[in-house]
Amino acid sequence: MIELRRALPFLAFSLLLLVAGCSLLPSATPSERELLAEELRAAEGRWAAKDLSTYRFTLTYSCFCPWTDPMAVTVVDDQVTSVTMNGEAVTNATGLPLLIESAFEQVRASLDAHQIEAAFDPEFGFPVRVVADPIENAVDEEFAFQITDFEPGPARAGGVDPGVEAKVREWQARGISSYQWQVTFSCECVLSGPTTITVVDGVATEIRNPLIDVRPEDVAGFPLTVDALYAEALRTLEAGGTLDAVWERGTGLPITMLLDRDTRAIDDELAVDVVSLVPTP
Repeated sequence: MIELRRALPFLAFSLLLLVAGCSLLPSATPSERELLAEELRAAEGRWAAKDLSTYRFTLTYSCFCPWTDPMAVTVVDDQVTSVTMNGEAVTNATGLPLLIESAFEQVRASLDAHQIEAAFDPEFGFPVRVVADPIENAVDEEFAFQITDFEPGPARAGGVDPGVEAKVREWQARGISSYQWQVTFSCECVLSGPTTITVVDGVATEIRNPLIDVRPEDVAGFPLTVDALYAEALRTLEAGGTLDAVWERGTGLPITMLLDRDTRAIDDELAVDVVSLVPTP
């Protein structure tokens, strides 16, 4: 979540702009609009080059609207999966730039605004700060937003992402080799649906699935442990496939993972949702 000392200056400045009808901003000239359009195209190019579909960020939005505090946004596989404000879910977020692409769209739609200022992240390209007054002398249509605390997920393809390897090391550093985990597999395969797996010294010893009676040896090669799941993820990336994942903060444990080893093939995807993991003696 955005730190309060970082949010307050932006919120105060934005509120001042909104109350003053953005009169503190100079009117954008044609040359300034052209320059901003070029900066926007370059920023969109940087974002596209990262090829990210999973990420988190904090959105601070200022307008004559109910979204008064910073919001934590999570995006998985180009879909908004969570928006929270002060720890509570936000359900009426229509119109907010909850995807980075939506933030770009708001900037592009405001290029002809009476007043517009925007700044972009030098590495990822996303808009870090936007202040706009669309119509001169109109009331209550001004808006401003800021994107902070951006955390990228792994790239879709093109080799092993260093972030994935870092998560592997984070998990291995915990030294958990015996545990019971509840996981749901979604795939065109034998072991699908909610499953409880017992792991002892890094080896799956028991599988409980309400849909099928199966033993670990019956599904050899299937990722029945966290280490095996990571190994499958690394193989997928090395083969040029795609990986979208969200991890538990500070532990390296995958919460959700979607693997597609061959994007040209049909029905070879594997989706994994980890419900819980409890270490055992």
